[in-house]
Parts: sequence; structure tokens; C-alpha cells
Amino acid sequence: MAPKKRKNLSKSAKETLFKELASSGNKARGSGVRGRKNFVLPARWATQRVEQTDGKVREQYVSPGKTLYKTQKAVESTFETRDKMGCLPLEYNSTGSDSDEMDKDPDFDVSTETDNKSHNMESEPEEMESILVVSTVQPTGLGGSLNATFVCDDCKIRTIQFQGSAMVEGSRRTVVGLALSVAFLITGHGFAKYDRTLRQCLGISCLSKNRYYDMIKLVYPHITDILDEMCEEEKERMKELDDDELGNWKRAVVTSDGVWHARVFFSKNGTFIIKNYMSGGLLWYGHKCMKGSDDVVEEDLYEGTAKSMEGVLAGECYGQAKEEDCKVEVVWQDGDSSSSKSVLDHYPDGKEYKCGGHVGRAHTNNLKEAAKKKEFSADIINKYKQKFPLIETVKCQF
Repeated sequence: MAPKKRKNLSKSAKETLFKELASSGNKARGSGVRGRKNFVLPARWATQRVEQTDGKVREQYVSPGKTLYKTQKAVESTFETRDKMGCLPLEYNSTGSDSDEMDKDPDFDVSTETDNKSHNMESEPEEMESILVVSTVQPTGLGGSLNATFVCDDCKIRTIQFQGSAMVEGSRRTVVGLALSVAFLITGHGFAKYDRTLRQCLGISCLSKNRYYDMIKLVYPHITDILDEMCEEEKERMKELDDDELGNWKRAVVTSDGVWHARVFFSKNGTFIIKNYMSGGLLWYGHKCMKGSDDVVEEDLYEGTAKSMEGVLAGECYGQAKEEDCKVEVVWQDGDSSSSKSVLDHYPDGKEYKCGGHVGRAHTNNLKEAAKKKEFSADIINKYKQKFPLIETVKCQF
């Protein structure tokens, strides 16, 4: 019987047939330049695409030593030679051609091969121990966080990603960066020292001035809650003491002072606190600011002078203590006359003692200035002439 003649297909039918064959092949083996790559590149390996003269795009591989591999077969051979079989899949065997096509071996049993491999690994002792080494370090976000990549120094295949901090939701800041800026703030350092330490000295990307102020707005209510809680705990502790014991709520021994947020008395920012002298616990605090346009603090800006700020805050804090029915018996403070007046206004029967360190240092400086003069100045005479009438006529005899 004569063989059947081969039926000639039309051009459109051939195109349809080829598309169906290509579709079935792509489903089985993948499509695209990287679709049929049957291995995983180790760390620090790179790929590059090269366009051939026929218009097709080929993928080439570059090792950490800058060796160029033009075919996948060459890369596979290198892996086999260097004992990097972990990069090759267990369920496939290469056909040995440069066409990058892989055929499934019907006699290949994955479970058996895996068991044999694990058995050999258990029976053969390791001759060397591998360690993880740092491969890359990349700064993340603003404020000192980083991501690091660790690579096995033996096979260069195993990698571990370490993230120094998570990102704050809805922000470019990291949790570490935010915590670091808060740490600068609560230890008494403003933006100037924060920026100088991180950006200028250490070269670490950090928050800008506006973002630093946003951080202050963020933490202000939390810091206020912490301070209020500290004050309440100390007040409750004093109320639990015996009525006749010095230092209790009815016989309080306190110390108070104002602090300027710059080492000059004319600072635009001032804070005044009252502490328990017996334990050092915080009892009352107040703050005044003379400039600013934000809404962090609901209180109006202070309209007085910076010199009067300490006396006004002292009056407010001791007034608050009197409203809470606390009886202050002893006050330790420096020689500030405005603070002393505020204490006497609210506690006229209280005893006021001067701190020797403050008063002694100031008196020593006054004596040094007086030693340089042949006669006292008008300011000194007006200040002390009521206590020492002879000060108006006394002169240095040497």
C-alpha cells in the first residue's frame, strides 16, 4: 500500500501550529531570556544581557572574579567542578547541549537520591568549618540604621540578610533612627549637637532640622505623661510617711532651681523644678518659652523678660504646691532673690537655706572683683549700704 501523501498546510495554518507548539513548550520549560535557567546563581554573581547580530538577546554570567560565561552549560560545569551542586536542581539532569533544554530522566528517583546524599553527608565528617562574613553594608533610612548581608566564606551560596531596624509606618525614618533622636533629646541635647555628632563627625545620614522638630512634637505628650507620673509617685510616697517625720507631705523639705537651655541667663527657654530634697524625686515643674510659632504647647508665649522668668515660674510651682495642700517647711536653693520672694509669698513660715556651692562661688567671684578696685562702684554701694553704711566712704588703703 502506497504511503499517504503529506498534506500541504497553508501559511496561516502553519503559523497557528507553530504557536501551539511554542505555547506547550513554554508551559513545560518556561519562556523568555531567563525562563529556562535551571540553576540559582550564588552570591556576588552577576548577569548581563547581550544583543546578538541576529537581533536575539542572550544572557551571559559574570563570576565574582570577573570571569565571563556565555552559556548556561559553562556555568553548570563550573558549579560541578567547584562542588557547588547546591545551585543545581536535584530533579533535572543536563542533556549536555548548549541549547539549554533539560529533559526529565524517567529512571531518576528524587527521594532515593536525596536519602543517599543525606546518608553520605552523615557518614563523612566535615573537614572544615565555614563562617559567615559581611558582604555588604547599606545605610537605611535616617538616623543610624543599616542593612547588612552575610555570606558563607566557603561556598558563597548561603546568604543571610540582617535588617538593623524596621521603617516607621508612613515615614522615611527607621525605628532605630527615631529612638536615637529621642535619646539625644531626653539627655539634654538639641538639634545642633545631634546633627554635629551624627552627620559631621560620624558621617551618618540623620534627620533634618524640621524633621527633628516633628520628632519633638511626636514625643512631647509621651514625655509629659512620664514626668506627671514621676511627680505623682513621689507625692504618694511622701503622703505615706508618718505625720511627725521630717520630709512627709506636711513637713516637706524641698530644693528648687531654674535652668536655662543655653549657658547664658538671657536664654529664650527656661524651666523651673521643685524636688524632694530627702529623696531627689521630682514634685513640680514648669516651663516658659519666649518665641515660637508652633502648636506643640497650648500655653501662650511668655511676654516678660528672660531675667524674670525664673521668679515667675517659681511662683507658679510653689503656688501649685500650696493648692495641693503641701506644707513646705524647709527650702534649699541658690541666692536668686526672685525665687526666694516666691517662696516667702506662699510659705512665709518656711525656712530658707542657701546652697553653699552656689552662694560661696558667687561670693568668691564678688570678692575677686572687689579686690581689683580702689573704691566700690555705685551698684555695690546701692546694694549693700543698708546693711553696711560705711561702704559709701570706705576706700582701699594700699
